[in-house]
Amino acid sequence: MKLSQLKNRIDFLEGQISFQEITIEALNQSILTYQHDIRQLQKQCRFLFDNLCKQNPSLLDCQFEEISPPHY
Repeated sequence: MKLSQLKNRIDFLEGQISFQEITIEALNQSILTYQHDIRQLQKQCRFLFDNLCKQNPSLLDCQFEEISPPHY
């Protein structure tokens, strides 16, 4: 392989690595955003559930229990 071919190949690989680093960073930022959103939604669901239990505990068993699906 000629030196110019090796240089072109290295340049190509460096470009690929750079693109992958940018993509990985963008995906990481998306994951961090989704984690934050999920935490907020969990807090809101817990708040709503707790308030529903306080207002009318007979509507549901106000404890988190696994309910078996109907086919069990």
